[in-house]
Amino acid sequence: MKSYIQTVTNEMTYIFVLSLAAFLLAMFLTPIYTFFAYRYQFWKRQRTRTCFDNK
Repeated sequence: MKSYIQTVTNEMTYIFVLSLAAFLLAMFLTPIYTFFAYRYQFWKRQRTRTCFDNK
């Protein structure tokens, strides 16, 4: 039984560490991404013409 608890604890620790690392990486990269997204306008452009313009 003690071995089972040790295995589960190790797996839960590993999952927690990976989750924490992913969260911290996302929090670190978000300001960098938004800086470049606003500088180079990474969003979708709005259409200037429609199918009813006949141009």
